[in-house]
Amino acid sequence: MLRSIRFAFDMLDRKFQPQGLKFSKRNTIVIASSVSNGGGASVLAVEQDDDGLIDGLAVGEPNVNPKFQSNFSIKQGAGPAFFAHSKPLMDYTTLVNVFQGCASVGFTFADALNLAPSPASCADLKTKGLLTAATLAAQAAEAQAIINAYGILPEQNVVQPGYWFANVSQSISVTYANTYGRFSVLDNLCSYSFGATTAVGTPISLAALNEALIFGTSNGIPPTSGINLINNAASGGTKENRVSTPTQNLDGALCLRSLATGKDAVTGSLLTGTPRAQAGRIAEGVEDIRASGKLRRVPAVFVTGRADGILPPNFTSRAYFGLNNVVDGSTSSLRYYEVTNAQHLDSFNQFAGYDSRFIPLHRYFVQAMDLMYTHLRQGAPLPPSQVVHTTPRGPGAPPITAANVPPIAASPPASALITFSGAQVSIPD
Repeated sequence: MLRSIRFAFDMLDRKFQPQGLKFSKRNTIVIASSVSNGGGASVLAVEQDDDGLIDGLAVGEPNVNPKFQSNFSIKQGAGPAFFAHSKPLMDYTTLVNVFQGCASVGFTFADALNLAPSPASCADLKTKGLLTAATLAAQAAEAQAIINAYGILPEQNVVQPGYWFANVSQSISVTYANTYGRFSVLDNLCSYSFGATTAVGTPISLAALNEALIFGTSNGIPPTSGINLINNAASGGTKENRVSTPTQNLDGALCLRSLATGKDAVTGSLLTGTPRAQAGRIAEGVEDIRASGKLRRVPAVFVTGRADGILPPNFTSRAYFGLNNVVDGSTSSLRYYEVTNAQHLDSFNQFAGYDSRFIPLHRYFVQAMDLMYTHLRQGAPLPPSQVVHTTPRGPGAPPITAANVPPIAASPPASALITFSGAQVSIPD
């Protein structure tokens, strides 16, 4: 991010040199801004900006992994104070990856994209001692309760079955483990690999057209551009992950969970040998991307959806807001806007079940950039941190109106204010 700013200045200088114009941090407004992974990169860029290149920060649903501080808690409404915040992505994603297939059994097929529930994983989790309930329905409810007790908000529950169908937690667990541990895909961590497959999951060569286009069309996380997640350890032969075993490769998910925590996901014992070394490499990578919370008094805006099932607020934006208020104290320049009825992937809002329940978060990311620009250009104050209460479109998903997506308020009511006081982040319902 910081190198890209210097590159931009260089390109502007080259383009406008004939006019005698010279661009620099002294005469140019620079706003670090992006969403998700790019949002996290923008936050870290401000933290590491020793040259003062960045004037403002405006990010949406940032993938930020704040360092844990035990001296503050997070409290939503009248709920209990939550102290186990600030878990890294590798931790909470691998937990979801273990239990979500079973939890999805508790939803109906009419729910948002709930097309891949895994009753077999419920039975296997019970056999392994990770669930105690006796009936399938009770096992699904128990799996969901484990996910929510970990700090993932109930508002994300209906989102997650669709994400499971789209292989979100499955593939993020693999790709991020590879990246944090600096493993090659050829290392086949936890017996995972990537490749094209047939309709029944058998690996085949990638089509030439896909190979030619993949650089421009792939997001890097399978399934993408014809590349799928593959289980090399399937007993019937290497196959696409979901169809490789009756449990949708629960054993692979448990292996990744073990590497994320450094303990065997079933027995709880410390890892030894090669798995221990692999877990150590992943832990080092996670530590490398932990955020300090120090924003150097740079004006900053975070926008996050309360129903974010990929980057849950208690571990990302809420936690960072608390950490920043601890680290920067009275000089904190961060504004946090939490949007109800908004989730991580606006593209899913086109699908039945999502369209009636969720509004586009991107509308608020755009407003955040506008607010930051006006603040830096004209000195207009940034609105205080707040919950933005939206209204879903409801049954039939009629055309969206301004009433569904009210703006971030310049003067919100006290009942909507997000505050940090007495070592606690307070989030209104």
